[in-house]
Amino acid sequence: MFKFLSFRKRSMRLLAILLVCSPCLEAQPAQQVRFMSNGRSVDIAAFNTDVNKMIREVGIPALSLAVIDSGRIVFSDTYGYKEIQPAGKADPHTVFEAASLSKIFLVFVVQELVQEGRFDLSRPMYQYLEYPRLAHDPRYKRITPRMILSHTSGIENWQWQNNKDTLEIVSNPGEKFVYSGEGFQYLARVIEQVLHEPYETYVRRMVLQPLDIGDTYFKYSRLPNDTAGREIPDDYALGYDDFGTGFNKTKDTFAVPASGAQTTAGEYARLIIGLFNGKYLSAATVADMLHPVIRIREDNDAVWMASGLSVIYTKNDTIVSFSGSNPGFKSELFYSVPHKKGFVFFTNSDRGSMIIQHLCRETAGLDIDFLFVPSFYEQYPSTAIRLFKLYREKGADALLTRVDYLKRQGKLGVKTLDELGDTFMEHDRNLAIRLLKENISLYPKSPIAYDLLKQCQEKTTSNP
Repeated sequence: MFKFLSFRKRSMRLLAILLVCSPCLEAQPAQQVRFMSNGRSVDIAAFNTDVNKMIREVGIPALSLAVIDSGRIVFSDTYGYKEIQPAGKADPHTVFEAASLSKIFLVFVVQELVQEGRFDLSRPMYQYLEYPRLAHDPRYKRITPRMILSHTSGIENWQWQNNKDTLEIVSNPGEKFVYSGEGFQYLARVIEQVLHEPYETYVRRMVLQPLDIGDTYFKYSRLPNDTAGREIPDDYALGYDDFGTGFNKTKDTFAVPASGAQTTAGEYARLIIGLFNGKYLSAATVADMLHPVIRIREDNDAVWMASGLSVIYTKNDTIVSFSGSNPGFKSELFYSVPHKKGFVFFTNSDRGSMIIQHLCRETAGLDIDFLFVPSFYEQYPSTAIRLFKLYREKGADALLTRVDYLKRQGKLGVKTLDELGDTFMEHDRNLAIRLLKENISLYPKSPIAYDLLKQCQEKTTSNP
């Protein structure tokens, strides 16, 4: 039997770790009606209709999307609503939480310093800057910058996830893949020591300014001498859960290098182009950056973590990837280094990772379908997504009526009701239990529904 805390958390975490000629994003001309992507001409009106339908069916309030082809941004746009109530349309300047995609700004800086001979990825971090938060564990003196970049340092993701009073090293440095935001926080401090300037200052000087990246912020701040108390950024998306309930907006007043950037897909795409266009990083530096360090997925030797990005090796391609996940926000990056094409998107919904496969097929056409074969939550379009849309619009009775119809038609797959049961577990346990029992009656040999049902019943007993 499968043992887990939440299939939803596990599946989203898996996506979160999978993870250029002109460095500038040219304004989309008003008369532009098509863009070229993956060797085909895409009609923008039809494409926009498809994207709007997709986010509406999945339940994503807003989407910021950029498409890269031939090493340049060929299309970018923003769809939907940055705020549901009261309704507020998102626009090209609306910033989204980049979550873990924030880390790549620091990756760019580190690789530039390595190329200049000013930073050594193999030198222990403490030799640059001792770190009192880890000094209680002597193993921390074995941690190198490359271990941080490849998430093999052993440092836990965030201190509050285990012992909230102590930052822990949960595996021996260099031995395992352990995704770590705290590691990047330490690395940013080390670079501050090397450059003798704060994180936000050196990232703006070394990344944002040369790549002409705008609409990108690392913290919220008040406008100086503004008696109205206005802040920047002031055009931002709010995050929402599966059911459209908003999260309280986190407005950091200090930079959080591992997860705190606020940006748009169009601006972020310039960062990706700048990493690989040969203008800033040499071929040798890029090759070292993409050299595999540790396998991410034990069941697949095509997906590796390198020094800053995850890398997907297929028969005819090398694709860099990274994901971001904050409460109410999901972001994704996929880019083919040899073919100079890819896409990046930001959403303000916990359901944002469900649209990766469809967007890829409609834009860059990268060979990534195999990444979703073992996924618990199915990609758009799916029966579960359609049923959940029905629930959002018409309620539980309409959902159950449709489930009964699909059951009689023999059109309910083994994953559909498990996915819905997991989705409703914290929202409506009685509905979740009913759906899971229905799936057990359909697929009595499938173990997942039994485990989900047990978990749901235990939650009901302990917290009615």
